[in-house]
Amino acid sequence: MKKHIKIIFDFIMTIVVAVVLLFALLNFFSGPDKNGLFGYKGYIVLSDSMKPTFSTGDYIIDELPALKEIQVGDVLSYMDTDKKVVTHRVAEITEEGLMLKGDGNSFLDQTIVNQENYIGKQRYVIPKLGAVMVKLSQPLMLVIISLLFLGLLIYQKLRNN
Repeated sequence: MKKHIKIIFDFIMTIVVAVVLLFALLNFFSGPDKNGLFGYKGYIVLSDSMKPTFSTGDYIIDELPALKEIQVGDVLSYMDTDKKVVTHRVAEITEEGLMLKGDGNSFLDQTIVNQENYIGKQRYVIPKLGAVMVKLSQPLMLVIISLLFLGLLIYQKLRNN
């Protein structure tokens, strides 16, 4: 029975580590000037301007289609003039570029989205994952997690000997 529990525990831990590693790599390759990971980029939502579509602390994953494939109603990420990533809905397509607006806003964004500042099209939303990622990236949490993993490794080594 103990052997079965160990196999299940090892399997679950392997899955957890793989998922954490996948999101870490996705974040690493998600800078506006980077190419993404397997055609995707991930971002943490920092405001409620798109509420109720998604909220502060949600995690969005963008795919990277060509700008010419974008239509009114699509949700895009772009780099604004302050060098911040913004994710809003396409409200209008003009000759100059795309006009976007947050679902929770009553006004259009000041920045026109074109090839130079376009990042990607929102594909998935994982509620509250971004908030968890922010909390886990705090220095104290990193130390605690590292100590837990170290303790687990030491426990397994001592138990096997």
